[in-house]
Amino acid sequence: MRTSTRKWRPYLEILEDRCTPSALLSPPSGHAPAPPIALPASAVAIAANTQQHAVPIELSAHITSDGSGVLRLTGIGSHLGRWTGQGLIDNVVIDPVADQVAVSATATLIAANGDQLFVSISVSLNLTTGLAEETVTFTGGTGRLAGTSGSVSGVCKTNWDPATPLTFACDSQGSGTLVFPHEG
Repeated sequence: MRTSTRKWRPYLEILEDRCTPSALLSPPSGHAPAPPIALPASAVAIAANTQQHAVPIELSAHITSDGSGVLRLTGIGSHLGRWTGQGLIDNVVIDPVADQVAVSATATLIAANGDQLFVSISVSLNLTTGLAEETVTFTGGTGRLAGTSGSVSGVCKTNWDPATPLTFACDSQGSGTLVFPHEG
């Protein structure tokens, strides 16, 4: 049996905006162009041992309010599974001249495993089209969602009557980033 005289030695290889262990048998400089003089910002963050871990997230939601200002939410999302939630409308501003309604709310989403995700919601609704642009900002949570941050931007199709501004239904889709305060 022959053994190789070449010994494998681990190397750190710079790929786009991240650093990763190399599988090459020699330094990466022999197989790739020289790395840039300055590492990309995200690679610098990784090299600095940051404990945050950002992941993409997608959410689909059905949100209703019965006129009392209480929100009932159900949906499905990456990192949450099938979730439910409840919240409160904090503020509603109707601007008929601009054909817009602005709504702010807070809610707690309960993931399939029981962990909670705390959110603040900002919605800008076009009265003519019934379409709304929404931003959901993550403000913490419990369990593995404790200390999370990030946001989702999406579009919501509403059934809304200006005569009863706190009674509506909304179906929304959005995507964004969920940031865990720890690795992985």
